[in-house]
Amino acid sequence: MARVCLLLVPAAIAATFLDGGLSGVHRWIRLGPVRLNAAELLLPVGLVAWSSLAPRRFPFALTVPGIGLVLALQPDASQAVALAGAVLAIQLAQRPPGALGWVGVAVSTAAALIALFRPDPLLPVPEVEGILGLARDTSPLLALLAVLTLAGAVLSPLAAVKGPLPAAAMGLAVYLALSALAPGLGAFPVPLVGMGASPILGAWCGLGLLVGLGRPRRS
Repeated sequence: MARVCLLLVPAAIAATFLDGGLSGVHRWIRLGPVRLNAAELLLPVGLVAWSSLAPRRFPFALTVPGIGLVLALQPDASQAVALAGAVLAIQLAQRPPGALGWVGVAVSTAAALIALFRPDPLLPVPEVEGILGLARDTSPLLALLAVLTLAGAVLSPLAAVKGPLPAAAMGLAVYLALSALAPGLGAFPVPLVGMGASPILGAWCGLGLLVGLGRPRRS
């Protein structure tokens, strides 16, 4: 399963360039009338698969860093930074860390810096990037509930796995945390709370793969 994910996820995210995009930005894939953010949908699964298989195996070790370069070209700064942080967390949690993993850290970090300095012409949407502000204006209690719920979702990978795959759980948690913190630094989408199914589906799929790979295999 992990190998299949590492083959399909990079190809699907790169397929965003087959879509016309918006104002020169290519982050989405179309499923009929539905437009999904490819990175938010697929990165959680890709990171779990990569951490369980790839940091010490060539050429699988290069798949997730390659995704970082695609995110820099889209550009998608929030997802590129979340990816770089997750790759670093996975590498630090590996025992022992593989040399190829450090290549992944270097490439992902460089891609994140490129994405951060590329201009993003898209304007923020209140119900996506500004959802916490809307919740605060409606009710401070509602905003607090949204933040606490988001924090619980960020920490859920650490509670989902006991024993096996600690690196995968740490990487997924760091990815979710950086995605959640990104809107505080710029006009980036608020995952899970803001409008959009992609981060919700992505988080569930990532957690599902994490739990599935962590289960003991039947003989």
